[in-house]
Amino acid sequence: MTLHTAGPTVLAVIIVLASFSTLAVGCRIYARYRHVRNSGIDDYMIIIALFFTLAMTTGIGLQVRYGLGLRQSAIDPRNSESMLKCFWASIWLYHLGIGFTRLSIILLVMRIFPQAAFGWVRWALCYGLLALNTLTMAWATLSCVFMCDPISAFWTTDIAGTKCWARSVVWLINSTLGMFLDFSCAVLPLPWIKGLQLRRKQKILVMGIFVLAGLPCLLAVIRLHSLIIVADSLDPAYDNGTLATFSATEIHVGITHIMYRIIATITASLALNSHAHLFINSPAPINGTAVKPPLDPSGSDFPCHGISLPSTRRTKMAAGSQQLLSFELGANGTNTAVHGGGSCQMAITYETDTAKLKNPSSWKVIYSIEGGCPSDAQGNLDGVGAKPCGNGNEPNCVNQFKFNIPKGVKNAHAIMAWTIHRWKWLRDGIPDMFVGNLASVNQCPTKESINLKFPKPGKYATTKTEGSPYPLALPTGQGCAGGGGDGGGSSADPPAQTSSAAAAPPSQAPAPSQPAPSSQAPAPSAAPAPSQGAGICTDGTVPCPTPGQIICIGTTKFGTCDIDHCAVPQAVAPGTTCKAGKITKRRKRALESHKRKFKHGRLSEG
Repeated sequence: MTLHTAGPTVLAVIIVLASFSTLAVGCRIYARYRHVRNSGIDDYMIIIALFFTLAMTTGIGLQVRYGLGLRQSAIDPRNSESMLKCFWASIWLYHLGIGFTRLSIILLVMRIFPQAAFGWVRWALCYGLLALNTLTMAWATLSCVFMCDPISAFWTTDIAGTKCWARSVVWLINSTLGMFLDFSCAVLPLPWIKGLQLRRKQKILVMGIFVLAGLPCLLAVIRLHSLIIVADSLDPAYDNGTLATFSATEIHVGITHIMYRIIATITASLALNSHAHLFINSPAPINGTAVKPPLDPSGSDFPCHGISLPSTRRTKMAAGSQQLLSFELGANGTNTAVHGGGSCQMAITYETDTAKLKNPSSWKVIYSIEGGCPSDAQGNLDGVGAKPCGNGNEPNCVNQFKFNIPKGVKNAHAIMAWTIHRWKWLRDGIPDMFVGNLASVNQCPTKESINLKFPKPGKYATTKTEGSPYPLALPTGQGCAGGGGDGGGSSADPPAQTSSAAAAPPSQAPAPSQPAPSSQAPAPSAAPAPSQGAGICTDGTVPCPTPGQIICIGTTKFGTCDIDHCAVPQAVAPGTTCKAGKITKRRKRALESHKRKFKHGRLSEG
């Protein structure tokens, strides 16, 4: 015998639950679209789930109106038939609602945890669960819709020759599959949480939130007892009140508890490879690129999250000028967790074609920072309370870096990108941007708990070793042949000069004269070296053979060869001359010549 639940009680419970779940989904969608501006397919799935759940809740409410909770003998026959119709509809609406809720949970985990993007783990766990849940949802829905032949035989008994499946068997199969999927969704993120760089108490807390979010599993087990009783009940109107209450509670709690999953997942993801929600304050970013998560592991939104490039409000940067790389901090909700360690690069491109922008070889590195970008802390810093580092090596602060705009690149509109590799070597010239963890570009995953050592960081770089809790290491993997990350097998460049000062500027650096505002683009990988063919030089520039090389233009002018094999003529300093790619002091050489002549004259006189 099941515990009886009266109709008014059922109605009160489902109204409260529907209000909470609607509010939870509304807050989630508002936050994703208006604040984070990073919606995903998991958000669409939860909206669909809420639609079917509210439809099921409406069906239960109509059952109460037609006599749910009363004895069958006290219900008018016409109301009894209407109640059974609503009961039939609420069953398959329940399976659609709970099915789309599970889909949202699985897709959320796949989107937040980038480690699920490579190898058999994603296929076996994530895609396997997606397929199993979809098949289960389809079977459960169809088996409940077509329980009887004809369908109307479910709610009426005056039709001859009807055939119906055994309700207890069908409902037990569906419930068992559902409980298995509920449990699988609850524990799905745990393998990745276990490997996070978190303190033990923090890790236990995050795991606990996920387990708590698996409360629907417990409700499904409790609901099973009522389900079996109602399946064979001789008075379903009286016995179904408890089942309807547990069914509504399970699905509404599942939708509401996704908010706890989101909180736990975001907390956990702050310690993940390339997954801190970090953005820069200087140089000024393009509108729409701030408060962005890392690029999608598929590479679909590489390089700038698919934002439209501005035609106005460009930032002017003079060739040869020094710029500051700093990060947004403060109590405005930005960078609420700043990860420790990491390597980053500043890169530029003159391309505007969308297809070419997606090619890493179109992006040229002008400055690399290996380690300590953005912080030397071990673990994460609270971005709300964190402060920028001063001149010393403070342990719990956010580093700032000075870099120079190259003197030898052409004067034109350019796009500058700041790229970061969580826990992440040098050659003259300007190499291509390093790209990793993007499936559409290559298969070059980066590891956790290391500072990435760039295979080709460029001529100008800072390697920060002092105070860093993470070791430097080159990327490895099938798509990182030769340590380059492009699969091309090119050898690594000679090592860069090591510096212990995080903000030390390069002695001489190259970069665009008028780049557009920088954009945030997490985690890219090394591509082929730029072409060595001579380009077409305009606007008074002269052709040159090797990018990065200083050439003499007569004896009074010089220039630095840019990536298009053109050099901008610049006057040498007064009293100097340019010859064979070197600038020397004219007076010093003349004085030395005079001394030699005078000395030789003294000797000849003696």
